[in-house]
Amino acid sequence: MSRQEIPSRAAPSASLWERMARSPSPHRVQLTPARIAEAAVSCADSKGLDAVTIRSLADDLGTSPMALYRHVSGKDDILALMYDAVQPELSIAATTGAWRDVLNELAWQTRAMLLKHRWVAELSLRTRTALTPRRLAAIEQALLSLGEAGLDPDQTMQVVSTVLSYATGTASIEVVQSNLMKQEGWKSMNELRTALSSQMAWLLGTGNYPTYERYILEGQRKDDATWRFAFGLEAVLNGIAQTFDHSDGAPANSKSVAHRTTRARRRQNRSMT
Repeated sequence: MSRQEIPSRAAPSASLWERMARSPSPHRVQLTPARIAEAAVSCADSKGLDAVTIRSLADDLGTSPMALYRHVSGKDDILALMYDAVQPELSIAATTGAWRDVLNELAWQTRAMLLKHRWVAELSLRTRTALTPRRLAAIEQALLSLGEAGLDPDQTMQVVSTVLSYATGTASIEVVQSNLMKQEGWKSMNELRTALSSQMAWLLGTGNYPTYERYILEGQRKDDATWRFAFGLEAVLNGIAQTFDHSDGAPANSKSVAHRTTRARRRQNRSMT
C-alpha cells in the first residue's frame, strides 16, 4: 500500500479512535470510553460476548442507553473498545531488543490474553475490531524488532503475522476445547477421551492410521498444553531464523520462496477451474 492509498483523515465519517482523541465535552467527564470498555470486558468475561448489549452496559454503569450513544455509535464500537482494552496485556515486556525475544514474548502474551478473555477468539473474527491503537502498537514493536534483519516490508510483516497466526490459532484451539468440555460436563481430558473412545477405537481399528495410533498410545504430553505451545513456538522461531542468511541479514532461499509461491498459485488456479 502506497502513501496515496492510505485512507485520508479527511474522510466524511470520523472513526471511533478519532472521536476519542478529541477533547471531551463537559457531559462526558464521568462516563468515558474507558469505563464503557471496562464494563463490557467484565461482562463478557463472566457472561459471554452475547451478554454485552447497550442496555446491559447502561444498567451496569448506572446510566441510560442514550448516555452511551454519546460515546459509541453501536455495538461494533463497543466490541472495538473491548478488543483495544485487553491489548495492554500484549505490550512487549523489556527485552534485549532481539527480534526472537520480542516475537517470543508477543506469542506468549497473545496466548495469555486469549485464555483469560476467551471471547476474544470469537471477537477476532470480526475484522472491524482488528485495527485498534493498542493492537497496532504491539505489532509496531514487533516489526521494529526486525529492523536489522534486512527484510523488505512484506517479509517483515509476514514474519510477525506467522508468529501471531501460530499463537492465535493454537490458543483458540485450547479455548474451543475448554468450551466443549464445559458444555458437555467433562471435567478432565480423560473424560473427553472416554466420550470419544468408541469413535477412536473404530478409526484406529481400520489400521489406516498407525502413526496416529502410536501417538495415542505412547504420547506423554497430550494434556500439557503449555509444553505443546512452547515446543511449537520454538519450531516456528527456529524456522524463521533459518530463513535469514546470517552473513548479511538477508532472507535466505529467496528464489526457493518465489518458486514455491508460483507453484502454489498454479495449483490454486487449477483447483478453481
